[in-house]
Amino acid sequence: MGVLTSSTLVMIWRTVSDLSSAERFATELLEWRKIGSDSYSVLYDAGNIMVGFWEQEKLLNLTRASRSTLVATSLAGERACGQLSLSRYMLIANPACELQLTHTDLPRLITAFGWRHAAAAEPPQTFVDHDGNYFSVSTAGDQNHLTALNLMVSDLRGSDNFYGDVLGLQAVGQSFVCGRITIRLRQETAIGLVKSLNQVQRLMGDWAVFHVADIETIAARLENRGVRFPNGIEDSRFGRVAYFNDPDGHPFNLWEPPAEPAEINYFPVLTRLTNSGKPL
Repeated sequence: MGVLTSSTLVMIWRTVSDLSSAERFATELLEWRKIGSDSYSVLYDAGNIMVGFWEQEKLLNLTRASRSTLVATSLAGERACGQLSLSRYMLIANPACELQLTHTDLPRLITAFGWRHAAAAEPPQTFVDHDGNYFSVSTAGDQNHLTALNLMVSDLRGSDNFYGDVLGLQAVGQSFVCGRITIRLRQETAIGLVKSLNQVQRLMGDWAVFHVADIETIAARLENRGVRFPNGIEDSRFGRVAYFNDPDGHPFNLWEPPAEPAEINYFPVLTRLTNSGKPL
């Protein structure tokens, strides 16, 4: 069994320019259930995973405060104080990361919230939100769920090796099973595109969170396989976290939750996600 074979991808965080718009989008259009929020982020139950949105400008303003104040605010704040370099040079949209969804009313998505239709083919269809973030949507019965994290990579063979052999995720073609969702890899559309996006911190707008029961053991095993954790294992009242990147710079982190939740009580959803690996 690989290092992360039995681990579950439990959260995806996405940068947005306006938190209120993101809340309307997730609540009214995608019909996801809101788990909770704080001063600059909001967390949703997207069926197969939790999805959080955080507003960059509000977080930038909070960086004027002390590091301890920022870390105490939320999981997104903990991430920001870790690997993410916060500056106005970091642009919002990450075209190399696409969230794949199922939705019961695909035509409604075409006109709602000012989405631009980016592909005219049959479902799944690709849409771009007001921040330039990409979503791939297909119709499905009575479910409005997130099903996959689609990542653009510069070298499919190298990325296959990283996700399959290094991380130890179960491979299904060029997809990798991470609990209830999959990570799907696709070749970059132009040579050097992913590298250039990484150089201007565009890849840092989204990051995914693996739940682990023993972060020290998992991190040590991954380090033995060549994975680097620039900040080591960090402790806060939101649990223990360790940040790393894939070969192209797509950010991830290991997360060992605390015994009890802080402001946002995600534990009921977390328990459901980690108790069954089958998608809803």
